Amino acid sequence: MTNDVIDQALAGYDKFRQLVEDLFRRARDLLSWIPDALADLVKPIQDGLTFIGDKVAEFAAMHEKFERDKGDPDKLRAYAVEWGDKFTQRLDAVAGTLDPESLKTTVHWSGPAAETYKIALSQQLKKVDAAKELGRQMRDSLTNLANAVETFWLTYNSIIWGLVGATAAAIVSAATVVGLPAALGILTGEIAAGIPAVFAIVSVIDTTVDTIQNELVAIHDKADDVGAGWNQTDTSTMSHPGDWRTAG
Repeated sequence: MTNDVIDQALAGYDKFRQLVEDLFRRARDLLSWIPDALADLVKPIQDGLTFIGDKVAEFAAMHEKFERDKGDPDKLRAYAVEWGDKFTQRLDAVAGTLDPESLKTTVHWSGPAAETYKIALSQQLKKVDAAKELGRQMRDSLTNLANAVETFWLTYNSIIWGLVGATAAAIVSAATVVGLPAALGILTGEIAAGIPAVFAIVSVIDTTVDTIQNELVAIHDKADDVGAGWNQTDTSTMSHPGDWRTAG
């Protein structure tokens, strides 16, 4: 769904630019018939066209960045699944192989060697659990980022098609010189509301990205801690035959 929304937003922007060009062409054609003696009446219209042209150029600069770096919510969610499900499932499998109950032996051992193994195993399983928690945190961060990107494009798509509708209405109103000021007023109002709305959603996604970057730094530090100090079994307690006794 999200990729379709992105495609719709990009198509909407192209439509908006085409309609703006059409509006300006019609406005220029109408103004070319007005005599110089009525220049004072024409100036407000020309000022309106200048304002719209500047805002459209501003909007175009923003849109270029969005189109160049669209993001991919679907791929982010796929990676989130990798971390949240497959990664933790693999660690569950690792933990299962470490469990003494799962070891393929018909003999149960006791003594110093067995106790040493149990102590080392307990610490190793804590490390595995910590790694699983990191996987879940990565899943949550990636999901939050995917949601933020998706929300941006849903909102942006709505703004774009609002501009398309306003520009189409402005073209209808611009059929005559008398209707041209009203046409420019329609589009000016929509642009004046649309551009700040885009800046607002950009600010929200920037804040989300900053938060996620901080989360990833924390995850990286925790990963270093998990990787350090993997508990090794004390083999010195296993070197004498008396260290191993069958439990029974």
